Amino acid sequence: MGTGFDSQDQAIREAFGRRLQDLRLTAGFSQAQMAERIGRSVEQVAAIENGRTGTSIPIAARIAGALGITLPDLFDLDDQPANDTDHRRALRELVKSLRGESAHRIKLLKKLWATVRPELR
Repeated sequence: MGTGFDSQDQAIREAFGRRLQDLRLTAGFSQAQMAERIGRSVEQVAAIENGRTGTSIPIAARIAGALGITLPDLFDLDDQPANDTDHRRALRELVKSLRGESAHRIKLLKKLWATVRPELR
């Protein structure tokens, strides 16, 4: 007797895998580099990213640490860009360009964007 949990679980694994892959690529890591940073094999990283398997909370904490983000940020499955590859690529480039900036400068850029954005519509 199916409860529907299997399909829900699979959907969550797939969404988490997409989130992990997007964050890993944004950070500029290969699967091999990520695997090394979290103490797992490349195959395990690929299986998580492809939604074939989930991960434990301790491994998720290692992943978040390797990416320099918090666990809540890692699990924010709604924070995924559309499947538009140009959009995803542009976001990754923006994040990479800001990676070396101070938090203060990033906050200033955010304020600037908030001011300019309405004018661009």
